[in-house]
Amino acid sequence: SDSTQDKIQLINVGVQSSRTTDWAYVSGQPWTMGQTWNDYGIDTFIISLGINDGFNSVSATDLETNLETLIDGIYAQNADAKIILVDPNPYNESAAEQYNYITKYEDIAAAYDIPLVDVRTAFGGNVATATSNGYMSDDRHPNDAGYEVYADLIYDALVEVYGGATAEPPSEFLPTDLSGLLVWL
Repeated sequence: SDSTQDKIQLINVGVQSSRTTDWAYVSGQPWTMGQTWNDYGIDTFIISLGINDGFNSVSATDLETNLETLIDGIYAQNADAKIILVDPNPYNESAAEQYNYITKYEDIAAAYDIPLVDVRTAFGGNVATATSNGYMSDDRHPNDAGYEVYADLIYDALVEVYGGATAEPPSEFLPTDLSGLLVWL
């Protein structure tokens, strides 16, 4: 690859089974997962949380509070940060609770004026449809085809955030028109 071109370094700091509570940055707290970004000078954040909240009976109100605390913590550290919010793919939980979560994601994205990646709709809206569309490996985890949908949607959001290219996503995740360091939560 050409070293004169801008590149993105993707750091996946996701932790298996984590919930929004684990990431909410609280000032004065000895440590939260959210504090890890301070070590890297990250300027773009992709927040993809919520399924484990649903499986652990976290209310939609608590999910909203946790996500707002996380976003506020990011902006407190870097007022110019770019944030992309990714709603959860369909998972095997009550449709009413998932709807409540999706509504909170939409409200947060609108309130903070940040892009919302609508994975749920792209997957077909529910686990049965997502499975029949070939996107799920079980009742909550996407398979390779599902993750490809995620990647395409997130790439589009990155292009939107950076006002960039109209080109197809490259085979390597090193787009020439985007720069910076980002993290996926």
